[in-house]
Amino acid sequence: MQLSYCFVAKALEYKDDVTLSESEIKLGMEAKWIPLKQALELMNESVYRCDDYSTKFMILRDKTILEEAIKIFG
Repeated sequence: MQLSYCFVAKALEYKDDVTLSESEIKLGMEAKWIPLKQALELMNESVYRCDDYSTKFMILRDKTILEEAIKIFG
């Protein structure tokens, strides 16, 4: 059994100086500040596009966390 922990917080300020690892940069990852509901739409798209079984479970886990954060922060 795997346990996942999550913390949610409301940002007081938005920073652009994000530090990514070399592998994250190679994968084309980036940090982006977007509204929660827009993030949920992107997560929904990811669920439908993903064809990897275990990755889909990770996306669904993160989507559930995001849905709960929307309940808290609106």
